[in-house]
Amino acid sequence: MLMFRRMVVLCVLAILVGGFCSRAAAGYLLQNMDPLSVLGAEATPGLDGVIVTFSEPVEEFSATDPFRYNLVSPPGAPFVLAASMPSDSEVLLVLDALLTQGTPYDLEVYGVQDLAGSLIDPNPTIVSFTAGPTQNDIPEPCTFLAWSLGLLATGYAGRRRARLSGA
Repeated sequence: MLMFRRMVVLCVLAILVGGFCSRAAAGYLLQNMDPLSVLGAEATPGLDGVIVTFSEPVEEFSATDPFRYNLVSPPGAPFVLAASMPSDSEVLLVLDALLTQGTPYDLEVYGVQDLAGSLIDPNPTIVSFTAGPTQNDIPEPCTFLAWSLGLLATGYAGRRRARLSGA
């Protein structure tokens, strides 16, 4: 945060005395006009984690601290064991138990910072999501049939059957 404030002061002073602010610094300042926020959260396909998406790149140390995330509802919801960053604006949370498909959850996020050191706004933020596939994720019967026939055509189903039977 201090670095961001220094950059603002230096750019304003440079412009006031007839100088200029570098294009990179001006772009950085403009990028940080909007506060850091959570765009959404969703359960991983295996229901063993949660992917949190932020509005901009986040600072790795604060974003990967598992104690900055908490499933606050429903009662008895899993705890966050670990956090990693698959991209600069996404955090993958690993849970101590599986989420229940179709259950709505509230995730509390607090103390996460962007690259300029600005805290998430509001701090804490609570984001809601429902575990499991949405209606759009469930394949139509014809799609499922085509997928199944594709497995048979490639021989995958036969190889899997042979592996399971020990042949």
